[in-house]
Amino acid sequence: MTLQIPFVTTFSEVSHGKPLILKDDYGRVEVALNQGSFAKMHPVHIGDDVVLRKNTLA
Repeated sequence: MTLQIPFVTTFSEVSHGKPLILKDDYGRVEVALNQGSFAKMHPVHIGDDVVLRKNTLA
C-alpha cells in the first residue's frame, strides 16, 4: 500500500480526519490521523516496518 501523507508540525495543518506525519515531543516520527486513529483506518500496528520516502516532485 502506498499513501501520500504530508509532513507537518501541528495537527491543525490538516483537516479533521486526514492523515499526517509529524515529529513528536521525543523526536520520533509519528503517523497519525487528525482527531482519529490511523491504526483503525489502515492495516498497520505498533512495531510494523514502515518505509517513508520524501516526495521530490513539486
